[in-house]
Amino acid sequence: MRTSLPIKKLTLMAVLVCLGITLQLFESYLPFFVDLPGGKLGLANIATLIVLYMYGLREAVTVAALRSIIGALLFGGVVGMLYSVSGALLSMLVMYVAKRYFTRLSIVGVSVLGACAHSAAQVCVGAVILSSVLFYTYLPPLMAVAAVCGIFTGLAAKAAVQYLEKVEKR
Repeated sequence: MRTSLPIKKLTLMAVLVCLGITLQLFESYLPFFVDLPGGKLGLANIATLIVLYMYGLREAVTVAALRSIIGALLFGGVVGMLYSVSGALLSMLVMYVAKRYFTRLSIVGVSVLGACAHSAAQVCVGAVILSSVLFYTYLPPLMAVAAVCGIFTGLAAKAAVQYLEKVEKR
């Protein structure tokens, strides 16, 4: 069977999709430090950041979409999928633009922007589903939590990318 992606790259991407889903499940069992519905660490985004920095946009969108769709089907249902996929795809687009055009921004900064974009997308989806612009008042506290959590996931992704780049050089 012939594939357009090298086997090593395809395998790592599949592992990262699985890792993202596993982190999403793991995160659901963690007590969150802020009682804010929708606020979470965003650990699954570590997988997306790794792929973005190691391979590029197309591969990262693939991992983000698969991780979001499969994770939502397993843990969240159809409405959860709307929130998850919209957040993941807007986050991915913002992270790609930040990485590409704001070259002084580190992976941590890119992660923070992605986390904030993810929250913005989810608030927009919530406002549409609930047919209420009042839902946008929820955005400032959610963005504050996203910024802090984006730092954490960015640091984790940075460490993983540095390790994986060393492994690839062997």
